[in-house]
Amino acid sequence: MKEYAYKIHGEFPYIIDDMINIKKHFSNNSVDAVFAVHSLFHIPKTDFKKLLCDIYDILKINGIFLFSYQIGQGEEMSDEPYLKEKGKNVLYMSYHTKEEINDLLSQFSYKILYTKEKVETSDKAINSNKVTTAFVLVKKDK
Repeated sequence: MKEYAYKIHGEFPYIIDDMINIKKHFSNNSVDAVFAVHSLFHIPKTDFKKLLCDIYDILKINGIFLFSYQIGQGEEMSDEPYLKEKGKNVLYMSYHTKEEINDLLSQFSYKILYTKEKVETSDKAINSNKVTTAFVLVKKDK
């Protein structure tokens, strides 16, 4: 995967690691932006708050964080939409209510700049037509 990325985007320092370990790779107040779309809903709910805290720590003041989550409750194993065989339930999914996300964001100095919700309609979408994906753009205020 790294070689393919080099071919498309050129060589620069790619980090191959679990995003839970983000603070191993960045110091506090060192990053202008974090982009985590269609990835955070694969993070166990028990690790979610810590990850949001770590992202807050590494962002510079006025840094932005764009992320998505799937609206719902609980956790489950789902089908990987790009596998031909269905019913394998190999993909971990966690769901959050809007209230849970707003409560977590309020624990930090994040200012919400934009939110949008989208119901996935593609046959390839995970849990197609069952779950709404929310997109959130926030800024670190202090």
